[in-house]
Amino acid sequence: MKAHFTASQTHRLAAISCLLVIGLTGFVTPANAAKSLTKSQIVEAQKAETERAKKSDKSYQRQAKALGQYYTKLAQKLSKSGINVQPLLAASAYFNNESKK
Repeated sequence: MKAHFTASQTHRLAAISCLLVIGLTGFVTPANAAKSLTKSQIVEAQKAETERAKKSDKSYQRQAKALGQYYTKLAQKLSKSGINVQPLLAASAYFNNESKK
């Protein structure tokens, strides 16, 4: 004999199942997981995630090139007023380099 559940019953059953699994295994939040990692492990994970995102995002190179151009133009404008533009030029060089990868 096949059991027939209403949508409401199915949702309640799914919620109870999730709570049961969480209760038995313990709830791991990103904050709790991060506490068990060292700073260098977190940095490595962030680098790996950035590289993965670069490969999967088709517009990354175009966006990096646009940011590099924007920072270059901004540095040119700000240099006329005597502001130190080295950080902007460094950011521009970084994004221009990223756009070529």
